[in-house]
Amino acid sequence: MNHKYVFIIVGILFFIAGCSGEVVELETPYQLGTDPINASQFGFVAQDDEWLYYINGDEQSQISRTDGQTVQTYNNTYGRGINVTDDYLYFTSHSSSPSGQTGLYRIPKEDPNGEIDTIHETHTNDAVIVNDYIFYTLYSSEDQAQNGLFRSDLDGQNQQQLVEGPVNAMQFFNGQLYYAIPSGGQLLRTSPDGHDVTPIKTEEGLDISTTQFIVTERWIYFENEDSNFDSFYAMDHDCDQCNIYRMSIDGSTVEPLASGSLHTFDQREAFLYYSSSGERQHLMSRHVDSDEVTEIYNGEEEWHWVNAIGDQLFFIHWNPEKTTRLYELDRDSGEIESFEP
Repeated sequence: MNHKYVFIIVGILFFIAGCSGEVVELETPYQLGTDPINASQFGFVAQDDEWLYYINGDEQSQISRTDGQTVQTYNNTYGRGINVTDDYLYFTSHSSSPSGQTGLYRIPKEDPNGEIDTIHETHTNDAVIVNDYIFYTLYSSEDQAQNGLFRSDLDGQNQQQLVEGPVNAMQFFNGQLYYAIPSGGQLLRTSPDGHDVTPIKTEEGLDISTTQFIVTERWIYFENEDSNFDSFYAMDHDCDQCNIYRMSIDGSTVEPLASGSLHTFDQREAFLYYSSSGERQHLMSRHVDSDEVTEIYNGEEEWHWVNAIGDQLFFIHWNPEKTTRLYELDRDSGEIESFEP
């Protein structure tokens, strides 16, 4: 064979191999920087051994941590997208933070006054650490190429775009990344290298259209945004106004559950938490095996997101122009009270 053609063929093979990208497999047990469900709900609290990390409204929404005895505050941070690893505390920031900067950052977790490293300076959502990687979604109104689902090393090196285009929400579960996109209103799943992309559909072939969802071992819970989906699946159930649904992982079962905002899931006790608002705020729990529904809170406190740490529920009333407030649920009284470390 002519050597010229050998070199051409080899070059083509290298080009194909380069385009395929690095194959990434995440080994179990997964080492998580935060609960991926919390990450999709602003990520404003995280637990690391005896330390609870949280957004501190009294400290300009910077990150503080407490062990129940001591409170330490990390200067020039912001209590959103909190992830904790062996050495670092990660957080996402935006223009309303004390630093006025937007992006993903980290600071040595044992040095609240330490130097802050910049991972990148693009608006970041849903950041979660899994083993040796950070997965996150980026949004830029100025550079459309920056929109999508990304992965990088823990120091921000080797950033790779896994999914192109705007992403509404993302959750890591069981070695896969689930994400919602506004284009076509779809929920999809991909491998951690972005190679295998699968649309999530019902057994009848309908897409899931949502901006808020929770993936568990057996079910995908989601806020439905498609009226045609309602017409198809709500007609045989006594839940005409439902917008919260669940679908079995294999798509064979779809059930309307409730009306309201989907918040979090207690994987140990199998409780789904959601809320409805009106003149008063209502926090509800639903046991997903018995379908028992319990009203946990009925009052006037307002919140935007809910995070769970063990059996504790935390809430934030987020106000970037004023003071963001952190609350927790007192399970004995059923009241939502200001968090006092």
